[in-house]
Amino acid sequence: MFQTAVGNASEDPPVGSDLIDSATAEASSYEPEIWAVLLFGFGLITISLVFLRKLESHFFAKPAPQTIAPLYRIEDLLIIFGLMIFSSIVAVIGLRSLFENTAVVIAGSATINICMMALTIKVHQKRCREQKRPDESFFGTGSGARKSIGIASLTLLCYLPAHIGVSALWDSLLRMIDFDNDMQQGVELIQQAIQEQNWGLLLAMAVTVVVIAPCTEEVLFRGLLFRYLRDRNGFIPAALISSILFGLLHDSSSGPVTVLGFLLAWLYQRSGNLWLSILLHAMFNSVMISLLFLTEFFGWSS
Repeated sequence: MFQTAVGNASEDPPVGSDLIDSATAEASSYEPEIWAVLLFGFGLITISLVFLRKLESHFFAKPAPQTIAPLYRIEDLLIIFGLMIFSSIVAVIGLRSLFENTAVVIAGSATINICMMALTIKVHQKRCREQKRPDESFFGTGSGARKSIGIASLTLLCYLPAHIGVSALWDSLLRMIDFDNDMQQGVELIQQAIQEQNWGLLLAMAVTVVVIAPCTEEVLFRGLLFRYLRDRNGFIPAALISSILFGLLHDSSSGPVTVLGFLLAWLYQRSGNLWLSILLHAMFNSVMISLLFLTEFFGWSS
């Protein structure tokens, strides 16, 4: 017993880096109580709703543009989305088997997205000619570029608290059901490019995420799918269905992305201007990729 006591007394207490490592391990394993997450998440969502309501009363005081006769047909959706899914799968598999360069695969996928966007606009023009609506623009009518950028920026600022709150709630839900919350493939590629300092890949991903993806996804999900559903079923069902499908496209982040999709549909509905949704989508992606760059490049994620 004496030897044990002496041996224990001779051991040095944990100091310096040992204490820091211990505190870091405890912090990383800490899981907040569910009530705290709920309070935090819904509090931030409430803040966003209040500010978005004020923004709506200021910029969109007039009633939403009236829905006229349905423009698109069901075959338009089936053909465009069917072609996009089929060509994307074939192109990705084919390019990966032929090229080891990830940037080539990204360029191939981006080319397909641009073609699908052009096809959607062509279908819109064809349906307008058939229904004798030659003056109708696919992107709608709206204010000038400066005002549009201002509205999109303010909308993003109003929405960011809700996004943080929804992300916290979504992450807690996935933890509760023990679901593996993997990152999106695009996020992993950006992280890889930053860690390896592969600036060519990072540039390709940035152009895809900030420019091509917002344009393509807004044209397909808001300009085509949402509008098709809205013209037949009203705003709420159309926004919910199109947003859920939009969220499912983004893997484990489908919850927060679904809420973002609903916001984009709301902005398009209230303004009648698809460019506003594209701008907001691009700004949101820019903020996310900037935060990812900062956390990875400066080692904040560790």
